[in-house]
Amino acid sequence: MEFNIIERQALVIWLYSTKQIKELRKHGYIHYYSRRMKYAIMYVNKKDAEKVEKVVNDYYFVREVEYSYRDDIDMTFANAIEPSTDNSLSGPFSVEDEEESLIESIAESLSNKKMNNG
Repeated sequence: MEFNIIERQALVIWLYSTKQIKELRKHGYIHYYSRRMKYAIMYVNKKDAEKVEKVVNDYYFVREVEYSYRDDIDMTFANAIEPSTDNSLSGPFSVEDEEESLIESIAESLSNKKMNNG
């Protein structure tokens, strides 16, 4: 038996009401639906996507049908962030020095309060 990959297409279906979500299950796999935002994500075979879009769009509870843009997005993030060559952000102090100076200033202000109150 040979394994064949069937290409799928995601459809974003904007709804007026989510009560009839079972009706959409006849046409594809409902991956997710939001009752609050009134939309559903449905996967169908890519070759049947146009036919399913027309059928689903004719339902009275469907506001709009869109194709998902996920296939169009480049998902390789290897060089998404370039290494920084700007040295202006690195100052003469490190983070540890700033933390130590902050702790020292807090301790000094506490000791001043004790002297003024005591």
